[in-house]
Amino acid sequence: MNGTYSYDNRIIWIDMLKGIAMLAVMIGHLMPNTYIGDFVYSFSVPLFIFASGYLFQRYDSFKVFLKHKFKSLLIPYLMFGLPFPIAIAYYNVATSGGSFNGHVSLADYFSALLQELINYILQIHYNVIWYLAMIFLANVIMYFILIIRRRWIQIAIVLMLLILGSIYFALGGKPLIWNIDTVLMSLPFFYVGHLLAANGTCIAEISELTRSKALLLFFAFLIGNVIFNQLTIYVSGECLDMNSCEYGFVPLTYVSAFLGIFAFLILSVHFKTMFMEFLGRHSLIYYVIHVAIIHGINFTIFPLLNIRTLVDVVGSGNYNLMEYPLMIGLMMIYLVLIVFITWLIILLFSKTPLKRYF
Repeated sequence: MNGTYSYDNRIIWIDMLKGIAMLAVMIGHLMPNTYIGDFVYSFSVPLFIFASGYLFQRYDSFKVFLKHKFKSLLIPYLMFGLPFPIAIAYYNVATSGGSFNGHVSLADYFSALLQELINYILQIHYNVIWYLAMIFLANVIMYFILIIRRRWIQIAIVLMLLILGSIYFALGGKPLIWNIDTVLMSLPFFYVGHLLAANGTCIAEISELTRSKALLLFFAFLIGNVIFNQLTIYVSGECLDMNSCEYGFVPLTYVSAFLGIFAFLILSVHFKTMFMEFLGRHSLIYYVIHVAIIHGINFTIFPLLNIRTLVDVVGSGNYNLMEYPLMIGLMMIYLVLIVFITWLIILLFSKTPLKRYF
């Protein structure tokens, strides 16, 4: 398909898809417990997992495979993740009295830092970097599932692990180290992405659709996503939030997620924008930095206005529709700051030996 690959052999529509996922993740973090937040949570992380499955390569040697995943996932986990316990420990000690106090004793700080490092090492849904640990284990498990040649057995194993994870959470299961619990729930998205890549013709067939048909399919899938997402919220009282181990009513939740995935897949193949492609190309950097920028704004600018977070501006809960214009306006300011600050960081590091991660 013409225009599928960029000058450096990246798949453009995959970057578009990851850009949409990244934008959705940021919106979800800025507007939690709102109708908009519930909507973007229904497909944002599944989009990332699906894209990882599409790009999955097994390699003939597990050693070579593991080495590749170490470089692409675990090194970023170490490099971008370590600042989190260092900063969180300081913040927890500095605000232990209920308000910020710049005077922090070394003994209190190192005690808090030790606890945060333990949390970081165990990685039980620890901060935003939980995803890197989870997707690493998902890749490893998928490597061994795909050793089995019969596809129906592969599908059976993926479904069995999904059912096992669903039962575990239904019985009150708690998050496990290195997010093993979430890995079980992520495999269907990962595996479908891999199947689509193995098919070879599916993306070409989507690209051959006229733009009018593509738009019609996009809106049909998107409306289906919204309907099934609202149904799972109605039935279970919660929407999909993989980091918080919330899966709603699993059959409805996963139908909603897949409808969202295919809606934005069609959009990514047919409609390309430089901004979204850039966001997807650098999604790892935006993913690990955006939360720090959000907290930085909350910590530095909002105190001057005697407010702490966006929630303080419009109240908590699923906001009244009259409050949404203010909430969306503030969200847009955050997004502009996040995009601009992260872009400056990318420029700063793009000429260094770390450029492959920036």
